[in-house]
Amino acid sequence: MIAVSGALALAYTLALFWFCHENGSLRGDDILYFADARRRPFLDFVAEQMDVHAVPLHRAATYLVPHLGRPDYGALLVVMVAVHALGVWLLYRALQAFAPNPGNAFATFWYASFVEMGVIFLWWTSALHRLPYVALSALSLYAYARFRREHSPAWAACVVASVIGALGFFEKGVITAMMLGAIEAALFFETDPRDRRKNWLLVGGLAIVCCVHFAIWRSAVGSSWSSVAVAPLLGTYMLASYHLLLSGTVGRVTEWRWPALALWTLLVAVTIRRAPRTSLLWVAGFFVVSASLLTTGLSVPRLQTWGMLLPYYSHRYYADVMFDVVVFFALVWQRAFPSGAWALRGRKSRWLSASSAIMAMTALALVSIKSSFKLMRETYGETRAAKRYIDNVVAGMERLKTAPHPPAFVDGSVPIYLNPIGGETARKSVLLYALGYHAKFYEPRVARRRRGLYSITDSGEIQSNRR
Repeated sequence: MIAVSGALALAYTLALFWFCHENGSLRGDDILYFADARRRPFLDFVAEQMDVHAVPLHRAATYLVPHLGRPDYGALLVVMVAVHALGVWLLYRALQAFAPNPGNAFATFWYASFVEMGVIFLWWTSALHRLPYVALSALSLYAYARFRREHSPAWAACVVASVIGALGFFEKGVITAMMLGAIEAALFFETDPRDRRKNWLLVGGLAIVCCVHFAIWRSAVGSSWSSVAVAPLLGTYMLASYHLLLSGTVGRVTEWRWPALALWTLLVAVTIRRAPRTSLLWVAGFFVVSASLLTTGLSVPRLQTWGMLLPYYSHRYYADVMFDVVVFFALVWQRAFPSGAWALRGRKSRWLSASSAIMAMTALALVSIKSSFKLMRETYGETRAAKRYIDNVVAGMERLKTAPHPPAFVDGSVPIYLNPIGGETARKSVLLYALGYHAKFYEPRVARRRRGLYSITDSGEIQSNRR
């Protein structure tokens, strides 16, 4: 099972890699932050919040990119896929650390083939939040499983350090700590009374870490976070978010909400009948997943700006939530089917179960890859045009590098497909500076009175304006 799920996960990831490599490029936020990192000192850059995020490790990694060379989407894509692969491997190891089970391979594949994953690969700044966060969350889950068995201070320290690391990339590290606490609560009756105190001391330590981080975060981002201001919208937001998450668990080509709901209802009913205490894990999983979805709904500026369009068009919000879904699914499965298909009676039943799992994974991979390509095009629009634009700019600037003086350009806005939001990141001067090129820039009104300037066309071609 592990060989088949690994091969299918690899094939799915390579397909996403191919699509992103052929169509992806740096985006508006990437350009802005790389340009900002070039002009500011390291500590000053790292200490500043980013939008509603206070994430020093994310800022530090962002700072390093333009200082290691010219930012290149292809190289960044390799990094993103490598971090994703690390997270997938750590997830499998963590599930196996709780209880070896063939179902762990299926659960890991389920996360690795999630339909929203390609949307994350297409945006470096967004991926740098979520992919390291998931990898560190998986590491904390593995260390937590080892700690529950061995109660070693080293494993406890690993849990705390990995949660702190997750917080450094994404505030949802708080959800990781919450997940571990929810698992501990759900496994209360399975835990030796002599071990409960040690386990809860670790969970309490994580709670203290999260409270300290939360206080620092609130002081950094100010009043941009508030649950009161958006309370009337939260119910509708949560319903829409669960709608999309449900449909995404079985791939999404058309509307898959009802088939997904039927699948989950059957799964919950069967597992509770086989192992009644799994109901505690299902409740804990629902609590954690709801909390993870809620964190986005509590981001006042975004929800007030986009309203109910936010859950439908912000597909990048769901991959890390799917990580939580998979973890609780696997823990439930381990208890309902301790030996996987071998828990079934009869050789034919076991063979049929294993064959069905393989066919289900294959079908899910095919549906997810088709859905992913569609979602990436819908979410980011003319991705290939944006890639062509930056490739042309780089090629043109490389030809001008031999000039004795920095070239002078007519400044202006980049095409909307490169940055649909606009603002400072939509400036050609910011783009070239982020890519590491030095040039002089003049506003179009001033440029009319000067000679010897270059301009950048709407396709990224650099042409001389000499008359």
